[in-house]
Amino acid sequence: MLQGKYAAYQRMNDIIADNPTLLLAVSRFGLPLGFHNRTVREVCEAHGVDTDTFVTVINFLAERDYGLDNGHAGLRLDCLIGFLRNGHRYFLDFKLPDIRAKLVRAIEANEAGAAYRDVFLRFFDEYVEEVDSHMRYEDEVAFPYVLGLLQGHKPAGYDVHVFEERHNQIDQKMLDLKNILIKYYPSEGNSFLLTDLLIDILGCGAELTGHNRVEDYLLIPAVESLEQSIINAKR
Repeated sequence: MLQGKYAAYQRMNDIIADNPTLLLAVSRFGLPLGFHNRTVREVCEAHGVDTDTFVTVINFLAERDYGLDNGHAGLRLDCLIGFLRNGHRYFLDFKLPDIRAKLVRAIEANEAGAAYRDVFLRFFDEYVEEVDSHMRYEDEVAFPYVLGLLQGHKPAGYDVHVFEERHNQIDQKMLDLKNILIKYYPSEGNSFLLTDLLIDILGCGAELTGHNRVEDYLLIPAVESLEQSIINAKR
């Protein structure tokens, strides 16, 4: 495994104190809070999470160029897929509904913006449908395919490049909504609600970007390597 800023021997508390944004990654690995003074390895082993995969992902999210050459080496794909699936649940079941609720509150709190309600909500709801379709395809087609590869099954007519071609960037439209609100929403008086909403939109856009990068630069190269090893074994 490549050497990054964070390592398995460090205390989990110290890593989170150094970079609080990694709390989201910790939760998507299914690691509960209450670390006490345990190291990353101790926390991961206590909850059945592959330590090398966890360390690779948090370093990749924390350091933009980490692992781009060969960051997939040593990854456990079933653990990585669990992380990505939990990410889907986070966005679809929690974060995006929360942003929509804040959008409604911000509109309803401002009479001048009421006329834009349907336009903004339609834009947002269409975006959520796009994200849902994108993530449902991964959950129902791409990820089961990868888990099948781990069992040595390589069906004809499908490979990771099919997934790669469909892997559109779903974070840009979230940033488009932010830009539209900033440029055109007639905010008057108390703007705290709108400001809080915009901060959430920016954060969610960044989280989606990180999620996509994990798939592009860690998952896809690792699957390519696994596919090739299965093909070579059958020759």
